Amino acid sequence: MERLVVADSLPDPDNPAEPCPLGPRAVMLGQFAQALPVLRRAAPGGESLEQSIWQALCLDELGRRGEALEVLETAARSNLPQTYGAHFALGLMMARFGRHEEAARLFTGCAVMQPTRPDARHHLGKSLQASGHIDAAVEAFTGAMRLDPGNADIFVDLSSALCDAGRFAEGLIAAQVASVISPACPEAHNNIGYALLSLNRSIKALPAYETAIALRAGFTHARFGHAVALLKSGDFVRGWRQYEARWQDCQIARSDLGPAWRGEDLRNTTILLHAEQGLGDTLQFVRFAPLVAARGARVVLEVPASLVELLHGVEGVADVIACGDPLPPIDWHCPMASLPLLFDLRIDAVPAAPYLRAPASFETPCCHEHADLRVGLVWAGDARPSDTRSNLIDRRRSTSLGTLAPLFAIQGVRFASYQLGPPRAQIEDAGLPVVDAMHGVTSFADTAARLAGCDLLISVDTAMVHLAGGLGKPVWMLSRFDGCWRWLEETSETPWYPSMRIFRQPTPGD
Repeated sequence: MERLVVADSLPDPDNPAEPCPLGPRAVMLGQFAQALPVLRRAAPGGESLEQSIWQALCLDELGRRGEALEVLETAARSNLPQTYGAHFALGLMMARFGRHEEAARLFTGCAVMQPTRPDARHHLGKSLQASGHIDAAVEAFTGAMRLDPGNADIFVDLSSALCDAGRFAEGLIAAQVASVISPACPEAHNNIGYALLSLNRSIKALPAYETAIALRAGFTHARFGHAVALLKSGDFVRGWRQYEARWQDCQIARSDLGPAWRGEDLRNTTILLHAEQGLGDTLQFVRFAPLVAARGARVVLEVPASLVELLHGVEGVADVIACGDPLPPIDWHCPMASLPLLFDLRIDAVPAAPYLRAPASFETPCCHEHADLRVGLVWAGDARPSDTRSNLIDRRRSTSLGTLAPLFAIQGVRFASYQLGPPRAQIEDAGLPVVDAMHGVTSFADTAARLAGCDLLISVDTAMVHLAGGLGKPVWMLSRFDGCWRWLEETSETPWYPSMRIFRQPTPGD
């Protein structure tokens, strides 16, 4: 449990010379069930902010977060002293509960009350970053750094925010400064690794990640970053093995499916291959289903509903189930992104595309017009506004239809949009001669059929490039500067899709 400062410090429950009320002492010792009734009757004349914070901490540790938030919200309305300590303590609690916008307002108040204290600006930066206000976060961290230039933690957080803003070279410098101030700080070395990875210097990122892991053996985030750097640098031998670190870092392993396949004999068994990441990842890794079937297994896929119809056509697949639907009896299961490890995948032996098949095609509307070349366009991914991390990546990945306007001056080309989501509205707003090919589309099978009417797809890094590549269609992918690990570095080709050509953003924000 993190120890929060209510004023400037809390009493030490292990020091008898330092007074500590029974309720707070019990909370700090982890005796939450015993502490709660004591805290609730400790202030018969009305609860103070401090009492409310102790109650909220206790309720949260007991798994009663909703009640904890009610206590805090009541305190904020009625018992909030206009002091630095009160605002700071409540800000820490709001941040703990993910109420980052409210926390930022409280830390801003702290900075106004005592503008020379760096801790409020530091925590303000954290809350702003967590709520997606990256430029403001950089400004807050920079202000904290100026007030406390010897604080490595501030430089670590500044480096993280700079990288979120796509300012990777500056983020690298900030992380390096942190490592000089505190050489034993694992977060500093992790952030050096991440900045180098994002600058497409993955081989140089490896030692930084290894230092972070050596400094903290259980640093799962650094272990996963190390895996991504290995894969992005083309070291599949070590990369796929290390990629299993995702289960300790950013993904939750399934516990409802029985034994996981680790290479055992599959003859006369049924195995479930299940999606674990996004739509594009599922389309990328389903290529291994025929290899699993060749081991003698009956292969069942569990995938998002929009992929079910399309993936019925994959060789070796006996059945496809939508995520959340009842599953048939199975003997084994395997997450799809673990299949490269189990087949000891090397970079020169990726199972070839095409491996997807479009249903009986009805062509895109644009192909009814005379054209020398029929080109499909996708300019934006899913923004995922509720997921700050994914939203930040999408800001660097997506562009606008207007940015592609120079293409429309090319003679003999007709364009069709395969864009979905809110960016689809740009078709009407841009006033460009592009046909919306996605009317009535309900699945990737529909999309694949319509894509058959195009000669070329030009797209940012979305599931559509995996669909086109899996179908063997020519695709030009516009990759953000800090491209995904699967596209490696520098090369315009990819072993995953021979029909793909990669156009890499030369500088961040270009």
